[in-house]
Amino acid sequence: MIDYNYSGILYKLIAPCGIFFWGGIVILLLNKFWEKKHDDSEKKSIRNACIILGVGVIASLLFLVDIVNPKVESYTGYFVEEYRDSQVSPPLPYTFAYVFCDGSSNPKPIFNLDIFSKKEIYPEDFVENQWYTIYYVDLIDSSTIVAVEEYIQNS
Repeated sequence: MIDYNYSGILYKLIAPCGIFFWGGIVILLLNKFWEKKHDDSEKKSIRNACIILGVGVIASLLFLVDIVNPKVESYTGYFVEEYRDSQVSPPLPYTFAYVFCDGSSNPKPIFNLDIFSKKEIYPEDFVENQWYTIYYVDLIDSSTIVAVEEYIQNS
């Protein structure tokens, strides 16, 4: 039985959604939202802060659905390359993309994982041309690794 580790999904929830929450709260505090009188520019800023907070709440709920009810899938292929891919969990530059190929898939599937979760899930470096079974959860913007097994092919 494979032990799945969902810390990569949790990281995706905390990193971008946390930025939305903190950004919205800072904007509200800078505009002193608790005061009764505001000029038009302060009203716009407060409205924008509420929109930013709303986006943070919606994104958090979408990620929480994947944490509460994950749909884990698997892919078996050999390791091709890794590269930094911070577009998946902006603005923090801690996410890497791992490319695998089973010999037939085109384009090659790309799986993502932050450096903190990788230390828990698979602390070793992936070896080029080594076969692995990757267990992942498809999220809104990427496929996040939740477990890895080295795959031994029968010759």
